Amino acid sequence: EALKTAATAAQRSVAAVAYQRVGRRLIVWGIVWIIVNIAGAVRLPVDGTYAWPAVMLAGLVASAALDIRSAPGLRGWRHAGESLVLFLAFAAFVFSTQFVIVQPTLIQVQSLVTLALGLIYIVIGLSIGWRLLAVGAALILIVIAGSAWAPDQFFLWMAAAGGGGLVLG
Repeated sequence: EALKTAATAAQRSVAAVAYQRVGRRLIVWGIVWIIVNIAGAVRLPVDGTYAWPAVMLAGLVASAALDIRSAPGLRGWRHAGESLVLFLAFAAFVFSTQFVIVQPTLIQVQSLVTLALGLIYIVIGLSIGWRLLAVGAALILIVIAGSAWAPDQFFLWMAAAGGGGLVLG
């Protein structure tokens, strides 16, 4: 009985640490999401197209800085390296959509990326915990619902629901 209790406590501790690391990233990228979608909503600059790379680079720097600051020594740098690899993989995915979708719009690319992120959060949530799974499912439902019921306000609902959902998640 005592061993079971200790094992349960250890699992909860591991999950709490994982949520803490993922939570920092969700907040940073939720803020990035909000900024670029507001830029898209008010048509700054050129429909938000140039805002994405600039704000995403700032998000990478913020994620890496939080990672380095949150863990002592080489572990913090390793976490920052993970943030860099995640960012590069994400950027490669976004860039590659231009070759798969003929003349993609920013809305199509962002919708596809959001659906993929939702799937990623669901998969990660299966190993870390239900909260990330719920965030992933919500992201997918947000894209579907917003596309069906509010296509003209795409950037506004993506800023509120997508970015806000990540911050709250």
